[in-house]
Amino acid sequence: MHDWRLQEDLINANARGARLFARVQQLEEHLSRHLRKAWRESGLGGPADTEELKRTITRPNSALSL
Repeated sequence: MHDWRLQEDLINANARGARLFARVQQLEEHLSRHLRKAWRESGLGGPADTEELKRTITRPNSALSL
């Protein structure tokens, strides 16, 4: 097999890998959105205001100014 053929195959494989990686990220985000929605709708999670309060409390103290 010619070197240029191997190089072309490698370029194509890298491009395919990049496309697959992007697709997996897209599917993970889609799944995450649906799981969050199902969790909220199931009533198993805390109330939205409680969840927001928890996020506020766990953020860095940069919001606090003394």
